[in-house]
Amino acid sequence: MQSMLRGGLLSLLLLAVTNEYTTSTSIMSSSSQSIPEQPTSAVHPRDESSDVLQRWSKRWEGSDTPGWHLKDAHFMLLRYFPQLMEELKPSTTTTTCSDETSKSVRVLVPLCGKSVDLVYLAKHDAVSEVVGVDGIQKAIDIFMDENPDLYNKDEVLAQSSGTQNQFAKYEGKNIAMLKGDFFDLDQDAVDGSLFDVVWDRASMVAIKPEKREEYVKVLSQMIKPGGVIILCALDRRSGTEEAMAYGPPFSLPEEEILRLFEHQDWVESITKMEEHDEAITTPDAFKRWKDMGLTSLFEMLFVIRTKGA
Repeated sequence: MQSMLRGGLLSLLLLAVTNEYTTSTSIMSSSSQSIPEQPTSAVHPRDESSDVLQRWSKRWEGSDTPGWHLKDAHFMLLRYFPQLMEELKPSTTTTTCSDETSKSVRVLVPLCGKSVDLVYLAKHDAVSEVVGVDGIQKAIDIFMDENPDLYNKDEVLAQSSGTQNQFAKYEGKNIAMLKGDFFDLDQDAVDGSLFDVVWDRASMVAIKPEKREEYVKVLSQMIKPGGVIILCALDRRSGTEEAMAYGPPFSLPEEEILRLFEHQDWVESITKMEEHDEAITTPDAFKRWKDMGLTSLFEMLFVIRTKGA
């Protein structure tokens, strides 16, 4: 089953990459009814034609389901999130007067798109709220439309959020979606509360490598002392120069993760939980990467623990 899930992930990523090599004209699907945007004129999310968001806006134009989207929650999230909740339990659970514990874990999902990981997290027994951040309105509209148990689209009102009103906030059941540029995120945008967990499935590998330090800086301002960052990365280990440099998804090897996080004074430890050689575990799917000049690709999962208060 895990091999099938990994194969599915790789196939979807390959589809997204292949689209970069192919020029095609497609008609925007009308299957998902866009939720009317209702924020006031005071809300100023970064325009989708900006340098940061333009590429992703174009990818959403021709499809309601971009190539990187998974139909099921990521298998490594399902495997490790419950374990990490047990680890965090002493510092995150609260006790009511009836001596019952209530869920209190807050999770941030950067560059979330319409990921079903959000659904898994919003419905998890330990999670009080999951906050997804994405710059593309269509992604947020589709997510709300596809998850009526989390959002009643007839009652959703976008609210201004952030010190400069740089986000439109859509609140649902145990979930909030922020429409805006992740690099503009500040504590006011997330109600001044920090996060116990950051789940990064395909966020850091999606941004340009020169933006990684800035990305880590934003994370440092969002994560609680004693919190964890769960980071899923792809490592292009061998191939042609063009294939190695190509992205997104960009290669994010272990040494780069250590370079970015190891020296941070708020980081306690960095642990690689597992890795998979996709050329061996999913050889049929890997053939398309090989045709592009890549001869070795590994998927890895890291848990980055932050220092306690």
